[in-house]
Amino acid sequence: MATTIVKSDRVTMSTLTADPASVAAGDVWFRGDLGKSKWAVDSVVANAKVMVVSPVQTSDIGDSQVTTAKIVDGNVTQGKIASAAVSTTQLADSGVTTAKIADSQVTTGKIADSAIATGKVADAAITNAKLQNSSISVPAGTGMTGGGAVALGATATALGIASGGVGTTQLADSGVTTAKIVDGNVTSGKIASGAVSTTQLADSGVTTAKLADSQVTTGKIADGAITDGKVASGIGPGKIGTGNMNLGTGTLSAGQVSVGDIAMKFGWKIAESPDAILFIKDGQVIGKIGRAGFIAS
Repeated sequence: MATTIVKSDRVTMSTLTADPASVAAGDVWFRGDLGKSKWAVDSVVANAKVMVVSPVQTSDIGDSQVTTAKIVDGNVTQGKIASAAVSTTQLADSGVTTAKIADSQVTTGKIADSAIATGKVADAAITNAKLQNSSISVPAGTGMTGGGAVALGATATALGIASGGVGTTQLADSGVTTAKIVDGNVTSGKIASGAVSTTQLADSGVTTAKLADSQVTTGKIADGAITDGKVASGIGPGKIGTGNMNLGTGTLSAGQVSVGDIAMKFGWKIAESPDAILFIKDGQVIGKIGRAGFIAS
């Protein structure tokens, strides 16, 4: 049988209701009224007409002749796709959604290492049955002792504080109370400058040995606080200011006493002049003592 060649440049694209007046070998046309295609075969008889039953059957189509452009969008249905024909190449990125995955089909091998983050795990979803023995490890961490792998259902893994493991970082602010400090362990170096105020000093806690020399100034002595017992013997005249000695009804026992004017009760006064001691009553000189003795005025 001769090979039939359909010439693309001789294909009549319009639908006809009658055969063309003349045809050449290789011409193809479609009779809409008959629902059939016709073509002129390249053979010994010119214009011989052969009718082909429409539609075109599988046997009429050469292998690999139906290209993407020949398929109408959306016309490759599930039945047209061979089993296992859709591989990774045919799947678009992110094309497999949750609805496309059957329940329980994501096995261990399908999950990448470290792919399950905290947000993917439901609360209380990991039970003991999901954990292998010794799969949980408790690190001791800085300043701690113990720790290690945890065996489910076994004795609890203990953690302890290593010697010297509690540093400044581990202590909460105001975490060291009085009860935590061994007696006698707050040394001078631990007390900040100016930290000891009246509140921190016990009553009668400042003894003589605690006072530096010459540090008790006038302002530190309460009025009337220096009694006879506090005054040492041998106070020089320069320590008594003018008008500051009041003997009251007591007795002054002394050697040589050098004084200025002496004001007394009832208007009396004893005053000094260049050559005598004057006795004055209510402003009038009543008498005087000079080198010659007492002279009444």
